[in-house]
Amino acid sequence: MLFSDKLTFLLKLTETSNKQLSFVLSCDPSLISRMRNGHRNPPQNPRQIKILANYFAKKCSTDYQRAALADTVGQSRIKLIMKSEALAAILADWLISGEAAPNIQIEQMIHSVSISEPTPI
Repeated sequence: MLFSDKLTFLLKLTETSNKQLSFVLSCDPSLISRMRNGHRNPPQNPRQIKILANYFAKKCSTDYQRAALADTVGQSRIKLIMKSEALAAILADWLISGEAAPNIQIEQMIHSVSISEPTPI
């Protein structure tokens, strides 16, 4: 999963707009848009990643949000009652990781698609 996909997922999950997140990061909303579209690299400054992770950890407080995060990030312990600081650490690691998080729905979709021989005309 790319950073742009992760960011888009977190924005949708928390119903956060580009403008709201840009306020948190003290940047222009167009920067958030470019990161979401993959036209801009993720922040290289660890402080900005920490700010992002802390923001989303605090915004993900419902059972639904925690369950969605657990499935997407691939860490079932997120479903448990967890302090936002611990969740922020998990999110920061996930945001900067280059590895795709296990996503059962995507894996099931890929396995359900089979390549078949073309039908003769």
